[in-house]
Amino acid sequence: MTALQQKFIDTFDLGSDKEKQKAVFETDGPTLIIAGPGTGKTYTLVLRTLYLILSKRQNPLKLF
Repeated sequence: MTALQQKFIDTFDLGSDKEKQKAVFETDGPTLIIAGPGTGKTYTLVLRTLYLILSKRQNPLKLF
């Protein structure tokens, strides 16, 4: 686990949810998130986008 990943886990309260960690930190290829209402899908996608920008130095305008 990298220092950035640990910072994300601590800052954004991802410690207990391994599935959200996987969705945020696995950045090779697209990710499909299927879950019910109120489970944090949007939050997870926002964190994934932030992680891509910070860890891969991605241009935010070229992510989508």
